[in-house]
Amino acid sequence: MTIRGLFRKEKPINGIIKYLNLEDFWMSCTEKEQADLIRYYQSGLSTGPIGSPIEGTITSSSNTVLKYFSSMLTWTTKEKNYSLSEKIINYGKHIPITTKNLLDAHFFYQEAAECYYKQREFNPDAVQHSMECCQIDVSIFPQYVPLMKKEYGSVPRILTFQRLIIIYENVGKIEDAIEICEIAIQYGLSDNTKGGYASRLEKLKKKI
Repeated sequence: MTIRGLFRKEKPINGIIKYLNLEDFWMSCTEKEQADLIRYYQSGLSTGPIGSPIEGTITSSSNTVLKYFSSMLTWTTKEKNYSLSEKIINYGKHIPITTKNLLDAHFFYQEAAECYYKQREFNPDAVQHSMECCQIDVSIFPQYVPLMKKEYGSVPRILTFQRLIIIYENVGKIEDAIEICEIAIQYGLSDNTKGGYASRLEKLKKKI
């Protein structure tokens, strides 16, 4: 480090990062990762009048940590920025799930599951991690489904159910796949296929 570098002042952290108490997360990111987070923020997925997540003073926001991370994961996955994805997911997993962030937790774990699944061809742990994220989301589904109905009027497609069934089937856990399929049918979920979960269930039962 140069003499000038020793006396260089770090830019103060404000904005949504400070509001969400994510200073440690921000400082754990490399300069490139911070630049990416700024770029994603400016792309409109995070709300705020300032063009940087560390600028301005925010006194109130609908954002939660998991909602913010879910938005960032959308971009990191799209750009295959998986090193930053991993950092976001690892940090997000330590955020307690409460009644106040149930829906945000759903979207976070759904995004995380898809992010991992897209890495399955080159990351040997990706499918396992995707499965674990799906399991968490499915486990909290009964708690957030009333909130989802209130928010959207109905329950949209829940990708984690479909993804978990596919993973279970691929690794030979047919009975587990059947169980998730039956839960999906019980709640009237759709997987956007012609036969739906009923058709999946019929095919799975034939494999036993």
